[in-house]
Amino acid sequence: MAITIEVGTNSYITLAEANTILEIYPEYILWGLLTDVEKNNLLVRATRNIENNYYSNKKNYTQKLSFPLYYQSSVLDVIKEAQAIEAISLMDISLIKESGEYKSGLLSEKVREASKTYSDSKANSLTRAIRSDKAYRMLNRFIKKTAPY
Repeated sequence: MAITIEVGTNSYITLAEANTILEIYPEYILWGLLTDVEKNNLLVRATRNIENNYYSNKKNYTQKLSFPLYYQSSVLDVIKEAQAIEAISLMDISLIKESGEYKSGLLSEKVREASKTYSDSKANSLTRAIRSDKAYRMLNRFIKKTAPY
């Protein structure tokens, strides 16, 4: 299903902005192979992941998305970059899911002598709302550490 990007409603950035942001990342090569429909879907999914955290100081309760916060005049570039990186991460996770190693935390696999290396922290990061470690670090300062009651 084709999703239309609506900045401020289901995304923090346009597709053009995401393309510009991702030009500096090596993963951009894979991003460039996707159709606009696939990219839009990933951007909206990334926004949902970002929104699945509790942020304090929302600008007002009528805005659809959590950012900008009340002391920000607009959505910060770090939020926009985190969304683009999260979209890339979701693309990669879709490929990992197909390989059957999704929640195993696989770090490396050796063909000869059948050796695999796992990381518990990597597997745990796949259970939080934001999948990308880099995007999570970018957003962590805005995430409230306790949920509202």
